[in-house]
Formats: sequence, C-alpha cells, structure tokens
Amino acid sequence: MTRQLYNCLCLLLIVLTGCYKDKGNYDLHPINELTITSTTPDTILFNQFDRIKVKVDIAQTIPGEEYSYRWTAYSYLNVGRTNDTLGFGTAIDTIVRVNPGDYYLLFAATGKKTGITTFKKFFMRVSSIYSEGWIVLDGEGSDQQLSLIRPDGSIMRNVYQTANGENLPANGFRVRVLNTYLGDQDVFLLTKNGGVSMDYISFRKQLNYQNWFFQAPETIAPSNIFYNKLGVAGFLINNGKVHYIPFSYTGPRRYGAPLEGDYVISPHVFPMMSSDNAIFFDTKYQRFLTHGNGKLTPLISPAGSAFDLANVGKTLVYAGESNNDFHNCLFKDNNADKYYVYRINTSAANIAAEKYEVADAPEIKDAKFFASSGIYLQIYYAVGNRIYLLDIPAQKARLVYTFPAGVQITAMRLKMAQGLLIQYPDNNRTITVGALENNEGKVYSFSISNTGDFVNNTYSKVYTGFKKVIDLEYKNRK
Repeated sequence: MTRQLYNCLCLLLIVLTGCYKDKGNYDLHPINELTITSTTPDTILFNQFDRIKVKVDIAQTIPGEEYSYRWTAYSYLNVGRTNDTLGFGTAIDTIVRVNPGDYYLLFAATGKKTGITTFKKFFMRVSSIYSEGWIVLDGEGSDQQLSLIRPDGSIMRNVYQTANGENLPANGFRVRVLNTYLGDQDVFLLTKNGGVSMDYISFRKQLNYQNWFFQAPETIAPSNIFYNKLGVAGFLINNGKVHYIPFSYTGPRRYGAPLEGDYVISPHVFPMMSSDNAIFFDTKYQRFLTHGNGKLTPLISPAGSAFDLANVGKTLVYAGESNNDFHNCLFKDNNADKYYVYRINTSAANIAAEKYEVADAPEIKDAKFFASSGIYLQIYYAVGNRIYLLDIPAQKARLVYTFPAGVQITAMRLKMAQGLLIQYPDNNRTITVGALENNEGKVYSFSISNTGDFVNNTYSKVYTGFKKVIDLEYKNRK
C-alpha cells in the first residue's frame, strides 16, 4: 500500500511539471550570413617571391556588422609548420616569402560583435626559383649582392635583399654550398668580419657568424668552411684554428672550441671519405695534419713516400681536388720563385703519392685564381686577362684563353661536385670566370674539352650586368 502511494505521488509530480509554463524568450532572430567570393581561381600557382594579388568580395544578409580580416598561408600537410600572416583586409598585394611547397591560403572574416568567423580557402602551390645555378657574389665593401644564374640562363639578382629586406653583410669574399648526409643543404657567406648562413630555398638569413658557435671566438677571422666527402662532419677555419662538429650530434648545430694544438691552418683543405676524417696543412710548421674524432695529428710519411708530410718545407700556394681521391698541392720554394706540385692520395696508406717540379709556367708567381681539374692532372690559373693550363706531368703550362686588353679576371671556379652526395652531368666540364670590363662585371662560362682546353677555344656563354665579381659557387639542385 505504501509503495503504491509513492508511485502515485511520483506520477502526479511528473504531470504537474509537464504542465509548467516556461516564460522564457524564445523568439527567433535571423543571423547575419556571409558569402565570400573571388574572381581568383581556387588554385593559385606561382614562384617564390612573385607578387600575389588576391581580392575577395563579401555579401552580408544583414548589412552593417563590422568584421576583422586576416590572410594566412599554412602548410598543406600542416605538420608542425609555422603559419605566415600575409595581410589584413579584403585584398592582399604582397610578395610571398614562404618556402616552396603546397599551402592553403586562408581568408578569415570574424565578426567583431559575434566573434563568428567565416572562411574562404585557396590552394596555393609555390615553386622555387632558387633551386639550382651559379651563385655570384659581386660588389665590394658594403655594396655587395648575391645573384643566381639559373640553368636556363635567367638571372635572379640581389636574392639576399629580396628575401630579407636588408643589405648583404659587408666585405664578403667566399660563398659555400654544402650538403650533409642527412639531406640538408647549407648556404654560407664568409666575410672579413664574420658571415651569415642562409636557407637553401629562399636565401633567408638564418644565423650570424657569432651564432655558428656555442661560444664565439675572441678573434673573428674566417677563412673557409667545408664538410667532409660523406657530409657527416663540418669544419670551420677561423683565425687559423679548426672548429669541428659531427652531424650525428643531436643537439644544436654549433661549432665548439678550436681543436687543441700549435698550428695555423691554411684555408686550402682536403676532405676525406671515411668517417669525420680530413687533412689540413699547417702553415706555421709547413706540415700536413690529419683529423679524427676531434683531434689533429701530424701525418708521418712511410718509406717510399714522394715527400715528407711532416716537414714539407715549402709554402702552400693552392690546393684542390683532382681525379679519384687525389689532391693537387701547388707549393713554392721558401727562398726562390720555384714551384712544385705535390699530389696527395687521401685514401691510400702512402698519402704522399707524387711530386712534380713546375719547370715552365708563365706568370704563375702572379696568379691569384686557381682551379684544379677533377679529371686530368691539370691546374688552371689566371693572371690579368689570361688563363693558363698547367700540365702537371709535363711540368709546363700553356695559354688557353686571353680576354681583350683592359679586362681583369676577378674570380674563377670549376663546376665540381662537392663530396659523394652530388653529381652533375657536366661535372668538371664547365669553368666559370668573373671578369671586370669597363667597370662592369661579367661572368663567362667555358666548356672543357677532352684535352683540358676550352671547346672552340672560346667561352660558351656570357652573363652581364654585375659589379666586380668576387666569388662564384655552384648551387646543386635541392
């Protein structure tokens, strides 16, 4: 009886609750709906650093509400990438500086009162114009620039300023493009007072020279930076001292303190194949040193060596890669204008492999620019407006090209793959020369024949419109 009474009371409570009149305000009000349209197609294709112009039209069902607008580019894959804000307003007219790749270009209109956001999305594919070509450093002092001569012959000028909105650091003298076994490509500019590293795709500045180190050295005087042939270790020569970093290190990519020892290292270096090994020349004691596991050790010549690695007793003028694992080293007698080519084999047990006297090489004592062939036993050198070719076994040089009178050669570089990670169809078959003619810098490209001479005894291409050319470096496709 009690249970039945309880059930009846519960039923009565439900009925009374259902009869309660809700006095809330439930009048329906129309919302402001936005329609976003554009005459620009939903898929946009252009090159990096092109100017992009996109405009949208907005229609409101209830005109009058105020909105804020934002244009954002974000990675199509959206894997931990930073979004780039391109502008505010209903239109953008800007240079897009994002790296090449696939992106969504997102327009967002947000009601200032309601906070409701409406979107319009475009697919955006950005291609690289800086993938491959000759990097040209031209100009002097604080008036320098980097340009890129693309394989199709077009010239992208002043790429650093375009990417960064600022001038190139002053007094640059060397550009390097280096590749690691991890697939990274690094672009460096060395200057008399430091340098800068750049993104390989866009030439955006990454780090100033002081930030290449855990602790910057007291004296800033870079002379070279290079990676070994497998791209597993990096070496930086500053003020004659060697700084080293193994790329297997998972921390920040920074160079440590200089390697211990009493030495002054030449900027001419000898990358090796195995592990983190490399060979250096100590100008203080005129000897060769080898690197392994963060230590420098003097090289000792075994019996039968062509020369004494630990006591060369001559001044190193130039060194460059040759065929196989050989390097050509041009030495000068300390007390006379006599020259020699010592050839070292970095993969052999007997590294001091060959020695040649240079018997007849016109003007070699005045030469400032050299390029060692990676195919033949030859070294090109330039003096004034003339290019000579030294035949090492023949011990003499011959004139291979003469520019018109008044032209001054200011740079020379052979197209040679750096290390084992990169190859070119014309590897060791193209040499570029920077020349100053009537205060205009020009870049000449020569094709190399099977004898080492230039095809048709002249240049194949010429590029004009530069200031004085200081350095040249080929940037491989990446």
